[in-house]
Amino acid sequence: MKAPDFTVAERWAQVRCAKAQEPADLIVRSCQIVNVYSREVHPGDIAIKDGIIVAIREGFSGEAVRILDGAGRFAVPGIVISHGLPESRAAPSSGEGRVGLASGATSVVRDVTAGEGDPPRELPQRQWTATRLGLSITSQAPACARSADEVLTSLRSGYPTFLGPGPAQGSASLILRQLWDKGVDIRRICLGRWDPGDGGMEAAVRLARAVIADCGGIGLAPAEACAMATLNPAIVFGLDHRVGSIAPGRFADFWLTEDLGSHAEVEVILGGRPADSQAPR
Repeated sequence: MKAPDFTVAERWAQVRCAKAQEPADLIVRSCQIVNVYSREVHPGDIAIKDGIIVAIREGFSGEAVRILDGAGRFAVPGIVISHGLPESRAAPSSGEGRVGLASGATSVVRDVTAGEGDPPRELPQRQWTATRLGLSITSQAPACARSADEVLTSLRSGYPTFLGPGPAQGSASLILRQLWDKGVDIRRICLGRWDPGDGGMEAAVRLARAVIADCGGIGLAPAEACAMATLNPAIVFGLDHRVGSIAPGRFADFWLTEDLGSHAEVEVILGGRPADSQAPR
């Protein structure tokens, strides 16, 4: 899914919509917004114009072409999946992409370290090629840790760290709890590393959802756990002005769920439209 470029007139229309001076394309009413910037869950409506979030406000007074009742459900930013980290190979298949999207993965990042011979695939998600905040192709790659010791070594060295535990190291939640009990600040760790040897995109999304579900047992607030799979990787790859949060100016990519602790399928909004109504592209 390509990121659109907006004209000046379209940007002004988005501003007028944010001021409730003209109708939005979609307003999702009565959500519990998982805010990864303030690290809280708060009530609000989400107003969307041209696929962009223009306002998050409780009792938003504007009108819209379409109204979706959030019915008190949690609105969670779309999960950001990376497939360009060391040891990764070909990009996910379109089938994997559809499975991941149904569970809330709305962006797939191809880092420059993935190699020139790996072209973009036909995925339903947004696809990005990131250079990690403009650094060159030879700059340090994010670290991939599989145990508490590996995570700690990486954090001490200042590396962006993706957690992708193998079968012998215990669950991600257990590793994070071990580090939290030691007083380590784990809130800069990233989730969402795609690797075919670890079960592909489905496993990456399942790990992220499991950490969100287990946040209380780990010692994190729900929004802090969500940030590990959304805002944190977006920051690593220089995409946080576009994706990784529910905030004005970002793409309207998020999912709605009645229970953050549930692993059931969720209602996904991609670019301001229900994801199940969009053909892969």
